[in-house]
Amino acid sequence: MAGGLLTALLVGCSASGDPEPSAWATMANRGPVSAQAPSTTTPAGNTSTSTTSTSSSTTTLVEIPANHWVQVATALGDSLVTYREPGGDPWWEFLSPGPGDGPRGVRVLDDSDPDWLQVALPVKPNGTTGWVLRSAVELSTHAARVEIDLGEHTLQAWLDGELIADAVVAIGAVDSPTPVGTFFLIHKETLTAQDPVFGHRILGTSGFSEVLPIVDGGVPAVAIHEAVDLSLLGQAVSLGCLRVAPEVAEALFALPLGALVVVSD
Repeated sequence: MAGGLLTALLVGCSASGDPEPSAWATMANRGPVSAQAPSTTTPAGNTSTSTTSTSSSTTTLVEIPANHWVQVATALGDSLVTYREPGGDPWWEFLSPGPGDGPRGVRVLDDSDPDWLQVALPVKPNGTTGWVLRSAVELSTHAARVEIDLGEHTLQAWLDGELIADAVVAIGAVDSPTPVGTFFLIHKETLTAQDPVFGHRILGTSGFSEVLPIVDGGVPAVAIHEAVDLSLLGQAVSLGCLRVAPEVAEALFALPLGALVVVSD
């Protein structure tokens, strides 16, 4: 579980009764305010598609499952303001760019409104949703998905229909389990010096521990990061984070922000 290393990134706190922000989020709960990711553009709700990869002598058609596609709304300005409902009061504001690589992006859940997009928010509790103005974001669509099977202690990841990682993973301990659900990548960070817990690479997700209220003074966001002790892979030992071998973490860095992270038991 990400604790003190990233809690300094938290610039605001929630009002009483509001969801709590992710330690990765660099965000603040707002009162009223005045109101670039390269990809193929695929309509939301597309049931299936394919992409073509070429070599010097062959062309291979790769079928991409429908559940690999994700639409991402990326902030155009220096922050992304979200709302409880279309036309309502501002709720959370995410600074952009955020910590790590790239501008701030959130996963789009519903793009049927001409002016508003319903999005998944990296706030606690897991599953919190909000709305953003279409005019405030750039939309992109990616075929990028990570699947973690807690029962099998495995992780698989796909990018543009191709399997880029298939590995054993360390998961949350019995008293601090990794939460189950559908999340998305919101943060990628490479550390110059190896951290004794996180190694060199950290991929932050929109998920949180559902049993730990605070870790090292911050909200316990769930990350995928390098395992420093490889002998712990395949075991339930963490505070909720997912530990992978360094070469797996390196492969996962090819995934775009917004990539789906699906955790099942």
